[in-house]
Amino acid sequence: MLYLLTLVVFAVPLAVYGVYRKDFRVTVLRVGAVGTVIGAIWDWVAVNVFMLWSFNPKTIVGIWILSLPLEEWLFFPLVSMSLATLTLILKKT
Repeated sequence: MLYLLTLVVFAVPLAVYGVYRKDFRVTVLRVGAVGTVIGAIWDWVAVNVFMLWSFNPKTIVGIWILSLPLEEWLFFPLVSMSLATLTLILKKT
């Protein structure tokens, strides 16, 4: 649950703001899509093939999709979109 809460507090506000801004929307959504595809492949291989890391069951909700927890699936687009939004904000100033 802690992982999900961290995403909600830190990543969701910037991602939502990026989608809300019409001048950022297309870029932010594209970055989210690309980040999800690349992140999912990378993470799945790292976790299931090379076993580089695992997920603490005490910090996740417990919903698994294709051998990755729900929070990890939310991480890919939300963090990508948040960083894209932050970059666009800083570029405009």
